[in-house]
Amino acid sequence: GRTGRYFAYEHFNIKPDVMALAKALGGGIPIGAIAGKEEFMQVLSPGSHASTFGGNYLASVAGCAVFDIIEKENLIEKVEKNGKYFYNRLKNLFENYSFIKKVKGLGLMLGIEFDFPVSEIINKLIEKNILTVGAGEKVLRFVPPLIIEKDDIDIAIDKMNLIFKTI
Repeated sequence: GRTGRYFAYEHFNIKPDVMALAKALGGGIPIGAIAGKEEFMQVLSPGSHASTFGGNYLASVAGCAVFDIIEKENLIEKVEKNGKYFYNRLKNLFENYSFIKKVKGLGLMLGIEFDFPVSEIINKLIEKNILTVGAGEKVLRFVPPLIIEKDDIDIAIDKMNLIFKTI
């Protein structure tokens, strides 16, 4: 749901033959799953493929609970709405700072590409309680929780502005 759809492929005119699912599926509980078109899934008969978390009842219940919460709290719609808001706020930064080359992403999976390495910016953001990581040497990646609010986005943007003004 991080991109504003259940699965990122839904943004494009494609349908995967097989998908591997993990991490977010369990809401913090380790889980992995595979889904695919019937013709491809028939290759894997029960017991023919082992997995680290296969057959784990706790993980399975957690996975079901994640889907229930996503539906109950309309998280996909919220991600799409707040993702657009975050993207537009990042685009405003792009317009104000010449060292920002590009803003990219979907939903709440976003990045700012700079014309220099971002490691120092990451450290300064951490000092200001904004946790982010790089995606390569020159991209600052944002993958906030799906429950992020506009106020949280505004705080992050304000702190980035403070840092960027010193560059």
